[in-house]
Amino acid sequence: DWSSDVCSSDLRDRKMAPVKILVIGGGLGGLCLAQGLSRTGFDVAVFEKNRGPADRLQEYRIRLNPDASRALQQCLPPSLWDRFVAASRACGPFRFLTEQLEPLLTFGPSRGRHISIGRNQLRQVLLQGMDRVVDFSKVFQRYEVGPTGRVAAFFEDGSAAEGDLLVAADGNHSRVRKQYLPLANRIDTGVSGTVGKVILDEAAERSLHREFLGGSGLVLAPGGRSMYFGPHRFDAKADDHLLWALVSKTERHRFSIEPGEMAGPALRTETLNQIQGWHPAFSHMVSASEADSISCVRIGTSVCIEPWTASGVTLIGDAIHGMTPYRGIGASAALKDAAALCGQLGKAATGQQSLVKAVATYESEMRAYGFAAAKASTNALK
Repeated sequence: DWSSDVCSSDLRDRKMAPVKILVIGGGLGGLCLAQGLSRTGFDVAVFEKNRGPADRLQEYRIRLNPDASRALQQCLPPSLWDRFVAASRACGPFRFLTEQLEPLLTFGPSRGRHISIGRNQLRQVLLQGMDRVVDFSKVFQRYEVGPTGRVAAFFEDGSAAEGDLLVAADGNHSRVRKQYLPLANRIDTGVSGTVGKVILDEAAERSLHREFLGGSGLVLAPGGRSMYFGPHRFDAKADDHLLWALVSKTERHRFSIEPGEMAGPALRTETLNQIQGWHPAFSHMVSASEADSISCVRIGTSVCIEPWTASGVTLIGDAIHGMTPYRGIGASAALKDAAALCGQLGKAATGQQSLVKAVATYESEMRAYGFAAAKASTNALK
C-alpha cells in the first residue's frame, strides 16, 4: 500500500521493520546510494552481477564535477569522505589539437572545481562497510509487483528478494529499464571506433611523444574523425597507462565493424589505416598498444522521454540517462542521482512525505538535469 498515511506511519514507528530498498547494480551510482541509505537507516541490499569486488577491473581516471563531490560528501560517512579526498586530485589541462599535433585550444587546470580519481579507487572507497549489503554474482532477470505494492526481484540463479522499492542502477543495458520503461531505448549516434591503451613503463615514457604525456587532449581530424588521448596515472606505478580512442562517423564507412567482430591485432591494423597521413607519433602510439587492450565501440545515448507515473520502481545513472563519453559527465550524473534520491527518501523516513512521493519528486528533478546532461554530451560529440 503506497498511501502516504501508511508509509509515513510505518517509517515513524521505529519498532516496525525499516523500509527495504533493493538496488540492482553495484557500480558507482548504486554503491553511493547504498552508502547514503545505510547512513539514513534504511535496510538496503545491492545485487551486483560481477563475481566479486576484483572481477573485471578496468582502472582509469574519471573526472568528477562539483555536483558529484557534493553528492559523495552527502552520502559517505566522514571517514570515507576523507579517503575519497585523499585519493583524488585536481584535473590537469585539456587540449584540442589537429592530427598533425598542432595546438588549437587549451583549457587550463580546473583550479579545484573538477577533480579526478581512479574509477576502481572510488569503487573501493564506496565498497567499504558494504560487506553485508552487496551480494555478488546476482544477475537480475525480472521483477514483479505484489498486491501490497512490494516489489520482488528475481535472479538467474533462481533466488529472489523482496522490498518496498526497487532501484535500477544497472547501467546502459539495464534489464530493469527494459521491463519498466520499454520505450526508453538507447539510440545509436552513428559514431563508432576503437579504444586501446599503452602501458606507461619506462620504455613507453621515453618513446611516446611528449604531447601524449602532458595531459588529456582531443584531436579534431578531417573526415569526421576524432581521437581522445590521456595519461592515466595512479599511486601504483604498474597501473599507469595512456588511454586512446579513435572514433568516426559510421555513415562515412570509416568503422563498419561491430563489437566482437575483430580481434585486437586486426583492430590495431584498422586503426593504423584510419590515421594514415597523421603525425607519425599517433601511429607509434597505436603500435605500442597491447593488442588485447584494443576493442571496438559503438557510441549510443539515451533520449528524453515523456514523464511516467512514479511507483515502487525507479532508476539512476546510465540506467535511465546514459550518455556519450564526451564531456565526461556520466559518472557525475549518476552520483548526483544517488544523492538526490537518498535525500528524498530521507524525507520519507522522517514522515515528511510518502515513499512514492519521494520517488516522484526525485524523478521530476532527475529528468530535467539528467536528460539535459545527455543532450549536452551528444552535442559535444557532434
